[in-house]
Amino acid sequence: WQRAVFAANGFTDAHLALIRHSFRPSLSSRKKAGAPPLVIGFACRGAPEKGLDLLINAFERLSRKDFILDLAVIRTGSWKGYLKELLARTEGKPNIRWTFDASAAEMEDFYNRIHVLCVPSVGFETGPFVMFEAVARDIPVVASDLGGMKEWAELGYPVTTYPFDNPQVLAIRLASIVPDKRLGLRQPMWRSVESVAREMMNIYSQTD
Repeated sequence: WQRAVFAANGFTDAHLALIRHSFRPSLSSRKKAGAPPLVIGFACRGAPEKGLDLLINAFERLSRKDFILDLAVIRTGSWKGYLKELLARTEGKPNIRWTFDASAAEMEDFYNRIHVLCVPSVGFETGPFVMFEAVARDIPVVASDLGGMKEWAELGYPVTTYPFDNPQVLAIRLASIVPDKRLGLRQPMWRSVESVAREMMNIYSQTD
C-alpha cells in the first residue's frame, strides 16, 4: 500500500523497491486452555487515532461476561482528556482491565494471557509493530482494514479485518473468535533476516 501511495505521488517503478519484513516466529511458548474467558488484547499508545474508543464501543456491544478486554496503554500528556473519558466510561466494569506504561516483562505477560490482539486504528499503519509481536507469538489479530493491516490479511497472515469505522462489524468479528483456534488462515513462509539482508545489499549495491 505504501508503494501505491508513492506511485500516486509521481514516483516510478525505477525509484521503488518492495521488501517484506522478516521476524522470528514463536518468541514464547503459549499454552492456554480452550475454556472461557476469552481475552481480547489491545497494546498501543492511548491516542485517538489508535481507535481505542471504537474498540471499547464494540466490546460493550458484545455484552459477554465470558470475554475480557485487556488494555496495555502507553500514556502521554497530550491525550490525558481522551484517556480520562475512556477510564470513566469503563469504571466499575471488571471485564475491562487497564495496564499503563508496561515494562518489557509485563508486555510478555500480556501476550501470554491474551487469545487475540485487536488493532482498531482509524488511520493508516505501516505495520503496526504490535501486529508483528502478536503474529510472531502465534496470536491471531483482528484489525481495521487500513494500510499494512489489510495487506497482512491479503498475504495470508492470521489477520482478519473489518471496516475501520464500524464498531458493529468489529463486535461481530470478536464474537466469532474461539480461544486457541487460528482464524482459518494459512501461515506464509517465514523470511529469514539473512535473506532480507541479502536483498537489501543487492538493491543498494546497484548503480545507475
